[in-house]
Amino acid sequence: YGVVGSPIAHSLSPAMHNAGFAQAGLNAAYVALDARDADDFATFARAMKMRGASITAPFKVDLIEHAYECDAVARETGAINTLVMQGDKWMGRNTDVGALVAALTERIELNGARAAVLGAGGAARAAVVGLKHAGAHVQVCARRADQGATLAAALGVAAGSFPPASGSWDLLVNTVPGVVGQLESPMRDAAIDGHIVFDMTYATDVTPLIAQARAAGCETIGGIEMLIRQAEKQFETWTGAPPPAGLFRAAADAARARQSGVRS
Repeated sequence: YGVVGSPIAHSLSPAMHNAGFAQAGLNAAYVALDARDADDFATFARAMKMRGASITAPFKVDLIEHAYECDAVARETGAINTLVMQGDKWMGRNTDVGALVAALTERIELNGARAAVLGAGGAARAAVVGLKHAGAHVQVCARRADQGATLAAALGVAAGSFPPASGSWDLLVNTVPGVVGQLESPMRDAAIDGHIVFDMTYATDVTPLIAQARAAGCETIGGIEMLIRQAEKQFETWTGAPPPAGLFRAAADAARARQSGVRS
């Protein structure tokens, strides 16, 4: 098993899934895999007889072509974050959609809410589909307006400006990836005047966007929560049983502490 992306060295997924395999007594291992492109990973996965994979940026859209079959959510989203081998065929799944909606429904009534999604990649696709099905009024706001308009048209939602206009949203979801040392708020030149800001970036607990949103009085949600929820569903997809409650959270926290040089 493994997680494919680029860059990928920062990923917390190996810590979580290996903790799950160890607790379940399974003879399995999960590693981080940096690939040149989707074909590069597909060739490696077949050669190594991988049984499952997590997919992150920038391969969530490209790798859907390597899946023999995808579930309904993945097909609608046009992106996958999970591959599972059934027989000798890869099956595509998307656990991002459910993870995002679950994290938000505990905090906001999505039906009728105005949601602005920043970005136009695979994570943005999952956010748009989840929010749309929950009844939110969604606008896609991407730095490249043409990409945002294309995604919005494909998923049947509105295309908005980047950054979104003041007073146009109740919920802001940032899907633009970032890594430690290179983070900046995509809203740094804009007013934050909604209610909830969900930053999918998990490189640090308090990203520049989270800090800006808190200073503006917004409720905030960090990316670690969605990361854990989607990973728990992946583990269940591969093994047939979810990990024990709290196990992936503890593993992720310990891994982040090691990455930052803090002893836990």
